[in-house]
Amino acid sequence: MASDLETVVDLLYLLVYLIQAVDNTVPSRPKPTKVTPLGLCFNSAPLIETAEFVGRNTEIENIHAVLRPDEARKEQKRVVLGGIGGIGKTQLAIAYARQYQQSYTSVLWLNAASESTLYASLLPVAQAISAEQTDLSTNEQVLAGVLKWLNRPDNARWLLVFDNYDEPDLFAINDFCPSVGHGSIIVTTRLPDLAKGKIVRVQPLQSIEDSLSILEIRSGRSGIQEDSSAKRLARRLSGFPLALVTAGAFLRKSTMTFEQYLDVYERKWNINPRRPLRLQDYQDRTLYTTWNLSYNRLRNEDPDAAQMLRLMAYFDNQNVWYDLLTAGLMDDLPEWLQTTLEDKTDFEGAMAVLVDYCLLEVQHTSQSYSMHSCVHDWTLSELNTTMSPELYWYAFNCVAKIIKNVDRDLFGYVKYNYVSRHARRLTHPRFETCDELEAGIVGREDKAMDIAQMLKEQVQLSAAEQIPHLDAHRGL
Repeated sequence: MASDLETVVDLLYLLVYLIQAVDNTVPSRPKPTKVTPLGLCFNSAPLIETAEFVGRNTEIENIHAVLRPDEARKEQKRVVLGGIGGIGKTQLAIAYARQYQQSYTSVLWLNAASESTLYASLLPVAQAISAEQTDLSTNEQVLAGVLKWLNRPDNARWLLVFDNYDEPDLFAINDFCPSVGHGSIIVTTRLPDLAKGKIVRVQPLQSIEDSLSILEIRSGRSGIQEDSSAKRLARRLSGFPLALVTAGAFLRKSTMTFEQYLDVYERKWNINPRRPLRLQDYQDRTLYTTWNLSYNRLRNEDPDAAQMLRLMAYFDNQNVWYDLLTAGLMDDLPEWLQTTLEDKTDFEGAMAVLVDYCLLEVQHTSQSYSMHSCVHDWTLSELNTTMSPELYWYAFNCVAKIIKNVDRDLFGYVKYNYVSRHARRLTHPRFETCDELEAGIVGREDKAMDIAQMLKEQVQLSAAEQIPHLDAHRGL
């Protein structure tokens, strides 16, 4: 009996031993590592002081209305901040991320100017999460590691900011985006229609108080809210952030007054071409070069649209419509111009390309196109460094033909103000200094008289006296 009991005990010990042996040979399932929030990762983002960011409260709230994390909505949310260079897309994205960083566990700023800059921005992120993937010797491994981390179900409240995605033909931004139904993404681009997401078109600042605040902060000069000269400068720059920042930064180191700066701006636009002002928060792009990127791309993509952009310098920046441009058509004009204007569909197609580049805006009510005044200044100073007598006299003929169809007794009516603005453009100081224009007045004297008469009736007396190369005001 005792022997049997000892046998049972030995068997129990053996069973326990076998169970332990089996347990030791079966690998236990590793527990998933906990996601470590990265917080606000803007290491390579432009340096923008919070105090230097002005306005944009409505835009920030509109962005958050789309991107707000919502566990009930299992979908990835995207906003595309579209607008011309210098309008403040990057600054707006950074301001939003800072204001709402508590809504996200990780906020990552990625330089999407090119594939190489994008991979360079991803590398420190991959290194920070290297516990999940340690081999980062290739770009593909870097991207795979970051995407794996972003795809995790327990890592759903992140925000990615792809900044300066202006070359969509070179690489697809979607290849760098997680495929899961969570997270939020902001893309800033000059070509918003080529990016996926809810498009928010960034506009110039609407409040003159915001413009004055930028001038005050950047110039370091106080009390300018009531300065009439500062107000004139702010209105002239029409709420364009890069132009306002440039003016303020220049005046901080200058003895010029606001009035003197405006005078130099009107005469030469590029205040100091020998010593271009660099702005860190605009990634060293200047007011005088920021649109060259778009223009160079445009010339390759659609040369006729690029020519139309250059042509805009000879007209006012508001209310450019099809019948105005066809009014001055003649057989001896350049082929690109005749081809673009011979059919309204072709014209609208060329203008649509400029709208895609955010260089023009459509005014549906008036069925016309408009351009920001600062961009307009650039088209004259940079795209027409050598004035074109051919384009100038074409614009002159367009305006003259439109005026000819107006009863002279109605010249002073407010509804013809938009025509007088195009007439006034013909008197720009740059045109007055072009000696090559002088010969073109021959045979156009009567047209010049009509233009001058309308300007007089519109109480544009100074402009009426400046119709180039003709004392058209005499005898009025």
